[in-house]
Amino acid sequence: MELKLRLLFAVLVFFTTRNTIAQSGTNLKNMLVSENHQDKGTLNINNTDNKIFIPGREFVYKYHFVKDKKILTSYVVFDTSCLSKPNKNCLNWKLDEKEIKEVSPQIYGITEIKLKVFANDAGSFLSKTQTIIKYDYYQDSIRIFQGEITGVVEDSINIFLHPPRQHAFSITEFNAFPNLRFPLTIGKKWNAFIDIPSIFFTKAHLDNREPPDLLHMIFAYEVIGNVTIETAFGNKNCTIIEGSGTSSIGNTRSKFYYNDELGFIKIEYDNINDTTLTLDLQAVN
Repeated sequence: MELKLRLLFAVLVFFTTRNTIAQSGTNLKNMLVSENHQDKGTLNINNTDNKIFIPGREFVYKYHFVKDKKILTSYVVFDTSCLSKPNKNCLNWKLDEKEIKEVSPQIYGITEIKLKVFANDAGSFLSKTQTIIKYDYYQDSIRIFQGEITGVVEDSINIFLHPPRQHAFSITEFNAFPNLRFPLTIGKKWNAFIDIPSIFFTKAHLDNREPPDLLHMIFAYEVIGNVTIETAFGNKNCTIIEGSGTSSIGNTRSKFYYNDELGFIKIEYDNINDTTLTLDLQAVN
């Protein structure tokens, strides 16, 4: 069932992308947001016990990718040829050292990511068990394209957060997801797994690897300590949780800095494509 839902979601995203671009033209800046990407629908009962992911809250993250000691920018690339080729994907991405700016009317550099918590179900099947969230990708104050709808589980015993997985950030699919099991006592360990359909290899630009129909990744987590770190909010106490991912095509590592009031203040990924990715929380609105 999980595989069917993932594949269905990928198909829906493909056709939503094509239809939205066809209606809005080739400019991805501050596009009209489609109905299924808005905080509408039925009030979501999964929100009632949330303490971090409260409806209406917006978490703003800065990021940086690094490969071979070079800091890279994630660019959204719009391929205009898709408008005349029905089976061609309109959107692609690349990592580049260039300064963040609009390189051309079809290439946009991402400066930050915003996570918005929805009050309603947005018509998403995820709302049966999860709070609905939306990730938007920004070039300064300008939203690029539609963003992505996904979910988070938060209750008294755990938090399970889907990471941003559009554009270059799709590589996080292969890392241990932000997944906490309360109470967070030092030395506590737990495990999880995910079966990743082959379509995500293309999405993450891992076409040079032979994908199985389903890649089985095993995740292991451990609470390793408490630390005070300097943040955009001043010095904050965080619990550090390390996660590892093991699979037949390679391994990944994750580190989560969790604060009881602000949630995930910092996330660090060692990715399967030999990049590192850091997300730093800058604001909570």
